Amino acid sequence: MLQSRARQLGLRLRLRDPGSAMTSDSIACLHVPLSYTCRAGTLDRRSAPYVISLLDRAIAGCKAGEFVALTNAAPGGSGSVSTTLLAVEGPRFVMRTV
Repeated sequence: MLQSRARQLGLRLRLRDPGSAMTSDSIACLHVPLSYTCRAGTLDRRSAPYVISLLDRAIAGCKAGEFVALTNAAPGGSGSVSTTLLAVEGPRFVMRTV
């Protein structure tokens, strides 16, 4: 998904597995595949469980010392992932705090 967005924006970006050799045009990124093709700027209910799984994975990685920090961001830089999920999922979404 990130590679696709970079191409859409005309950015030269290489995603590398964490721990691999880095270059000036690359970033370390743990690949977690999405099971469907997403569209930039479009909220999709199918994204909610995927985003929760990403947060769960990030939390586990922080607790295990694999990662040193966790942050989240929403599309467009406003709000938070939880706000976006709540907008999509409605009252079924349960906030998670660590």
